[in-house]
Amino acid sequence: MISTEFWLWFITDEFGDRRMTTYRMSREVALQRYPDAQPVPGTVEIFNLPDTGDEKPFPVRPSAE
Repeated sequence: MISTEFWLWFITDEFGDRRMTTYRMSREVALQRYPDAQPVPGTVEIFNLPDTGDEKPFPVRPSAE
């Protein structure tokens, strides 16, 4: 099992406003999509995920850039 943390994140949206995401993301995914993302303290959820043997346990959607 792999313990993975999922957080809500403070991000800067396309209008330059700072806001909190409405869904949780792992650190890897959040920083890939939003390079300036910062985790919101106290919002972490830890999941024990099965080890699939893959280098990346989840497919990551390409960013909309």
